[in-house]
Amino acid sequence: MALIGASMSRYLWNLLLLLDQSVNTVTGPLLNLILRPVATARFGAPGETLSSVFGKNVDADACSGCKLICKILNLIQSGHCQKSIEPYEGSDADS
Repeated sequence: MALIGASMSRYLWNLLLLLDQSVNTVTGPLLNLILRPVATARFGAPGETLSSVFGKNVDADACSGCKLICKILNLIQSGHCQKSIEPYEGSDADS
């Protein structure tokens, strides 16, 4: 029974990751317009999570809206955006 529970947990985690990446891809142009991040950390790359882009922009001090969102996410998990940074993702984002 524990094996089924672990499998279901992983499945649900994978679904959440897919949703996060999909929202980044679909809403990328809108988020780039609203939040105006720097060109090196833009929203919209398939395969990259929103938190990764937020974290990159916070590290670059390039998006005040991203800082606010990361502060909120830090209430759920300390250092969430920085822990979520995917350094090899994002090169195919909306420009």
